[in-house]
Amino acid sequence: GEDYQQLRAAVGLHLLDFDLFTANQAELEQAIWRFEMRDERQSEVTLGNILQMNLIELNKADRLGLPEGPLRAWITFFTHWREELTMAKIAHEPVKRAMSRIRELSADEEARRLAFVRERALRDEVSQLNEARQEGLEKGE
Repeated sequence: GEDYQQLRAAVGLHLLDFDLFTANQAELEQAIWRFEMRDERQSEVTLGNILQMNLIELNKADRLGLPEGPLRAWITFFTHWREELTMAKIAHEPVKRAMSRIRELSADEEARRLAFVRERALRDEVSQLNEARQEGLEKGE
């Protein structure tokens, strides 16, 4: 019921812990990607930045290095949060607060136990899905 001209942008941000684009040198030298919607037949017709997907290949971005700033600080946080010396060099206040929160959670034994149980449950779920998928493939053959 709203005017499409008044829609706010829908932006997806995906942090990848692997390198997705590696087909050529240009892809190897780019770690931050922004995809926008465009029509299949008339590629000049786009939704602009109204609907976009941003991918950051964290490991590649860390290797390539970025200019100092908030994005680099966050990438450092996501790739090196366990390294005290590296994290001590971060000056971006939101990242410092996030690191402080992680330390608080790590200090709380019950929170640490719950995080471990949750991580184990997520890994079990992935394992069960992969097992079911493999079983389905075997039955299909």
